Amino acid sequence: HLASLLPADGDVDDTLFLCSRVGYPLYDNWAAELESGSMEFGWDATATQKTLDITTIPVLANLRYGQRCSDEEMGWYGYGGLGWAFNDLENNSAEMRADGSFAWQIGAGIEYPVAAGLDVFLDVRYLWNRSNIDIPDGVSRVAPDDAVLSSVLFTTGVKF
Repeated sequence: HLASLLPADGDVDDTLFLCSRVGYPLYDNWAAELESGSMEFGWDATATQKTLDITTIPVLANLRYGQRCSDEEMGWYGYGGLGWAFNDLENNSAEMRADGSFAWQIGAGIEYPVAAGLDVFLDVRYLWNRSNIDIPDGVSRVAPDDAVLSSVLFTTGVKF
């Protein structure tokens, strides 16, 4: 998937979200999916002019419901997922680090057939997790230690 990021809070730069998703049909229009990817949040800090980059790797289990597309007609779907986000902090203050956190998402999209067994899709999702930055005593605070890394993501890709 390729995505653009609209941050919910903080001075976060636009980013690219790359991920993959595998699924298994359960019953009628229901499917279970496992998804993982990688995105980087970067923002300029306060008056100290330090910079922070957090690479986030969410691993989510999704439950998906939708009307599958046929050979000629568009389909739609909605999904929700729960999981864990692994956060890795890169900054110019070696004392700080980020930990993983619980993550969740909701989303909806459309898919359109382009060839037998090959569809293109477009969806929008809201992905939420926390940075869990560990800032030891005495280190200047350049970001909130519990910043929410929530995102509205627009994704597009292929499904086969």
